[in-house]
Order: sequence, then C-alpha cells, then structure tokens
Amino acid sequence: MVNTVTYRDALPEDVESMSTMVPRSYDDSAFLPQVIPDTPATRQWWIDTYRHALSDPAARLLIAVDNSTKASVGILTLHYLGPDSSFGTHGGITSAIPLTPDHSLLLAEGLTELKTERKELMGEDPHYLIELVGVDRRFQGQGIGKTLTAMACEIADRRDAAIYLQTSAAKEYYVEKLGMGFVAQANGDDRSGTIIRAQKSARRST
Repeated sequence: MVNTVTYRDALPEDVESMSTMVPRSYDDSAFLPQVIPDTPATRQWWIDTYRHALSDPAARLLIAVDNSTKASVGILTLHYLGPDSSFGTHGGITSAIPLTPDHSLLLAEGLTELKTERKELMGEDPHYLIELVGVDRRFQGQGIGKTLTAMACEIADRRDAAIYLQTSAAKEYYVEKLGMGFVAQANGDDRSGTIIRAQKSARRST
C-alpha cells in the first residue's frame, strides 16, 4: 500500500517533526548521522536552525507530509544566493546557528570548505544550494525525493537561478537517473561530489 503525502513549504508547526528527519532517513553509517548524531542537543539545534530558516527570505524548506499522521516524511532545503548576498551566508541554513558540542568537528570544517567552494564555483551568479534531502525510510521508493527535487528545480527556474549541491553518495542519482539537467563537475578529490544545474537561460542557449 502506497502512503499518500502532500507536498508544500514547511510551517512552524512542522519543525519538531522535521528535527528527526536525518535519523529517520539515513543509516547510522552514513556521513550525515556521523557528523550530526541524533542527540537532544542536536535535535534542538535542528529546531533552531529550521525556525531561523523559516524567517530567512533566502531559504525554502520543502517537505512531504504524511496525510494520515501529519508528520513530515520528506525534506529538501534550499538556500538562495545572489550578487548582493554576503560571504557569511555561503554556508547555507546550517551555518546560521552555532554548532553544539555533540556535532562532529568535520561538520565545521565542511561548512568552511563549502563557503569557499561555493563562492569559487558560482561567483556572483544567482543560485540555490540544496543542502539537505531526506526521505523517511518507511516512505522511500515512492518518488518523494524526485518530487521534492522537481519542486526545487521549478523554484530555481522561476528566478533563472542555478542549483548547486555537494553529494558523493547520490551523485549518480542526480546526474544519471533524474534527468533534470544536473551535471557533475571536475573529478578532483575535493570536488568529486559537486553537482550543478545551470540557469534556465543558460540551458536554453546550449
């Protein structure tokens, strides 16, 4: 039986459910649960991070909601940068709230590297960062991640903005399976998971 879900922007009442999306979506051995373990402190950090993002006009929190329980079962976060954005915002929504002692030091290092690479690759070109994608294990295989990604692409196209993301684990999925225009970047050791979807105007001209 396929569960029915509703896709929409997150609301304040969704935040508590969203705070557990990572442990519900990823195996413990995956990178994200390793750098953001599921503890009371990190759950509160997620809540604070999402609440801050809901008040940030540059952020969009797209979710899939289980119609029977009203809980979030899928999430995709977007963060916009344009010519007038400050360098301090290049880390996306997860750089807005200070990390807790429970976070891995690797996350802090990764956010710093993200700011630098995002600036180097994207420059002043308007673009969205896809920062987090997760689907509750019980709902995987129903196309929720694909639908959320399609919504993100529509949002970006309306602003003629590119999309930038870092993912080594899901690189093949975005580039070869989705068919939405995502292209892998140079395969240097430090950028093996860098994927970019060009602006709508640029894709039309090629």
